[in-house]
Amino acid sequence: MTKLVIPLSVLLLLTTTILHSEELPLRPGLVLNLESLDPTTPKKDVRISRMAALYVPEGKSPSVFMPKGKFKATYEGILEVDLFDDFTFSLEGRGKISLALDGKWLFEKVSGDFSKVEAKTVELEGRHQLKIVYESLAEGPSHFQLYWASFDFTREPVPPEILKHSPKNDFLIERLKIRKGRELFAEKQCSSCHIPPGKETIKNGMPELERSLPLFTQLGQRFNRDWLIEWIENPRSKKIHGHMPQVFPTKLEPQHQKEISDIVAHLKATPAQKKPQLPGDPTDGEELFNQLGCLGCHQALDQAQTQKTDLISLHEVAHKWKPQSLIQFLLDPKKYAPSIRMPDFRMKPTEARNLASYLIQNTLSSIKTTSNAQGDAENGKKLLHSKGCFSCHQNSMMKEDSSELLLLPRYKTLDQLIQKNAIDKGCLSARPLNKGIPNFQLSASERQALTAFLTNELSSIYNYHEEEYAQRSFKNFRCQGCHTRDGQQDQLSALSSADEESETPVIPTGGSPSDSEAHKLLQTRPLLTWAGEKLQPAWLQEFLTRKETKPVRPWIRVRMPTFNMNSSLFSRGLARQHGVTPTPPKAEKVDSKLAETGKKLLLLGDGFSCFTCHDYGDKKATGAFDAKGPDLEGFPVRLRKDFYHLWMLNPLRFDPRTKMPQFAEEGKTPFAQFFDGDAKTQFEAIWEALRKE
Repeated sequence: MTKLVIPLSVLLLLTTTILHSEELPLRPGLVLNLESLDPTTPKKDVRISRMAALYVPEGKSPSVFMPKGKFKATYEGILEVDLFDDFTFSLEGRGKISLALDGKWLFEKVSGDFSKVEAKTVELEGRHQLKIVYESLAEGPSHFQLYWASFDFTREPVPPEILKHSPKNDFLIERLKIRKGRELFAEKQCSSCHIPPGKETIKNGMPELERSLPLFTQLGQRFNRDWLIEWIENPRSKKIHGHMPQVFPTKLEPQHQKEISDIVAHLKATPAQKKPQLPGDPTDGEELFNQLGCLGCHQALDQAQTQKTDLISLHEVAHKWKPQSLIQFLLDPKKYAPSIRMPDFRMKPTEARNLASYLIQNTLSSIKTTSNAQGDAENGKKLLHSKGCFSCHQNSMMKEDSSELLLLPRYKTLDQLIQKNAIDKGCLSARPLNKGIPNFQLSASERQALTAFLTNELSSIYNYHEEEYAQRSFKNFRCQGCHTRDGQQDQLSALSSADEESETPVIPTGGSPSDSEAHKLLQTRPLLTWAGEKLQPAWLQEFLTRKETKPVRPWIRVRMPTFNMNSSLFSRGLARQHGVTPTPPKAEKVDSKLAETGKKLLLLGDGFSCFTCHDYGDKKATGAFDAKGPDLEGFPVRLRKDFYHLWMLNPLRFDPRTKMPQFAEEGKTPFAQFFDGDAKTQFEAIWEALRKE
């Protein structure tokens, strides 16, 4: 590829363009301004993009708030470079694009196939204003990626760690508020009580609106009576960041206490045992607690819940759970909560008993048995209906054709609330319980966000956007509890930084400390910075949700669970964040001749000795000392071919912690007997060999 060098004196005046951190509080990502180019549907939106990249499939919109059709996308922010160097920028994709650094155009109104555009080289150091203006195609997918290279590294996508933006943007602040309101609308399940405009159900819209809330089935047999009473009195006292509303006043009168006792009587709840019999071994349970990485999502057992963290408290486990019910929950979290975010760790019954014993033994002090009130179960049943509980929660005791449906409260539709300008008169009022309305304990900013969404973008609940869903799900399912991404350390590593670099006994997934092998391996968990560019969406979709999925890194002590999520939208959205297609590649015939050479390159002696550190199915690595690589079986099914080549050229560029050596220097490997040492062809041969295997 031809390089055009633009002199520093012509392009950059560093004394005036380097931006100082004290003047600009920067946040990750670029500001992405979107504008519809269809005059019949004018619309503007703005959001944050992790990458300098875009992929919008034909027939899709670039934003959940935007119409389908042609659009313009303008990226603005800061490109932050640590060291002075010459950097060569290039593009991939199709459409029309312009790119400027510090107000100087490197690419201007380039159209067609971007890969054929001449690369541009500039001298950079420090912070520089970046602007990209992209116009979509009329037909086919609209997409682009920004690449760079320097003397120190070969051509690669510009990493997200160096892309920043200033939050001082009024339009951005307003649109982020509306997005927050949309997310709150789904979290609080507003459409369960208030029918949306024109429709009674929402299908193929915002995925979170199709969630099912916990079932009331056997509720009293699962949870202890006193905990249930406290939960009904004020759900936020048990889970500060929860979403269930408070349906009784904060200051309880005797009548309210009687009604709560009636509800608990209907649920057939019984008191906790002061000293419950432990069903397993707490010592092994503690080992499993650490092995599963529970502290990636939960606070330590001795820590009460606090507003300072969104980690979920465990300090009242014994107060809440019946021991046998806790075991069943650990074995199958979604049995009574079909859309729960708690993942499934595929525990064995013995493991669940041991973990339950550890949790209960270390939270016994939380048990309370103070309530002796005997309630009226029949009245409790009526109260569950009149309080609107079954608008959100399913109940196996109530049939759809039952006369009990007549007991359900009738709430105003969202149309009625909007037309009467009464949005802030119900759940969104400052003191809703004073009017007998459920209290979600919303902050002033949350009420403002919901109001802004309901009055401006309510129709967007019938739309979904894969990229935005992936970003929300990454947060909601706490992926960063165990995995570092975009330079932001994961929760587990923050708690124990030594864990990432220390040698720890190998405990196979599903195993126990007694299964430990003689040698030790590093417990480095995969980075997720490049997951969207690295992994095939179809493989990732299955990996995230199937219980039978074979672990790729079985020696890692922290067990990878399966998640109760829309893994198809999530995996496709991750790919789109990186500007790559979420569509599976077309099947191609294996190049047998190339594959035969690839087999030789895989082996010890004349080749890269791949099987020294990597398993291949049942064939175990022959000489891994302190670090192993992922199982090579099914490698081409898991990985995108383009990323595989990027990784092989310089693994440390994509994971600074990897022990994978760099075999290529200036496009050549030490094995000159194969293809004259050409690294790209040798790596292609290995790919073909793994496909053939």
